[in-house]
Amino acid sequence: MPVLPKATPEEVARILGAATLVPGQRSSTGDSIMGSGSTESPSDADKRMMLEKASAALARTRANPGAKEGNQPPKSEPMDADFPSDCAVLEVRDGVLALRGVNEPLTRRPFYEDEVNWWSDSSQDLIVAMSACPPMAWHITSLYVEFVDTLDDAAYEAAMAARADSDEEQAALAWIEGIDDETFKACVVPSVQRWLDQAPDWSHEQDYLPANKIAYGAAYELFSEMDAEDLEGLGVELTIVGGVHSHLECAVLRSSIDAVNQIATDCSLAIRFVTAPSR
Repeated sequence: MPVLPKATPEEVARILGAATLVPGQRSSTGDSIMGSGSTESPSDADKRMMLEKASAALARTRANPGAKEGNQPPKSEPMDADFPSDCAVLEVRDGVLALRGVNEPLTRRPFYEDEVNWWSDSSQDLIVAMSACPPMAWHITSLYVEFVDTLDDAAYEAAMAARADSDEEQAALAWIEGIDDETFKACVVPSVQRWLDQAPDWSHEQDYLPANKIAYGAAYELFSEMDAEDLEGLGVELTIVGGVHSHLECAVLRSSIDAVNQIATDCSLAIRFVTAPSR
């Protein structure tokens, strides 16, 4: 089977967050997991149900590769209108899969909002947020180092002596624990707000960003619970791709779009594959 080239940083940048929302996989209650206008990812229970169905269908296909379920093969250049309305759509760029409908945040705030709500009410709330969000703790450490550098000689020496037996992160935590409310509100809060409104440092923060908020990561999660035999049957490989976001865990399509759509059609899987639009 031919090996497709990995995505370049430019290609990765084009595909992420590019797609419009489309209806997606149906849950056991009949509600759309990725319904029109929604950016929510499938729940674990619904994802397991879909993957169990996929595994069983793929097993039947392997046992009887000539069997059909009455569906027509997809067109060589499939369009969304050709797909069942409840399909999740995977966009393909140089083989790398991105789940359509995931509009990737541009700043840290949406990524970390679940961990850092209410952090600005007090220094103690910030300490709780730092514990839940290590990248925020790193920023506070940097802010502490900047603060120490502004001190006069006597205060600087005292600060150095106070942290002689601890590392910078511990010293920064002690600084926040003892900071007065006025300094916290005037200096710390605005700095953290600016940090949250900036783009993540992907090379350092990738492991702390929710994968389902990244188009590539959501596609990876979709296939990560399939066993190796089922992935091979679809022609999908889980791998690591270098690009704009440092090293991403990705799902890569090793077969053609026509071939994988034929398998999905034959097995009645609620997923379809399309070439990513040009940007």
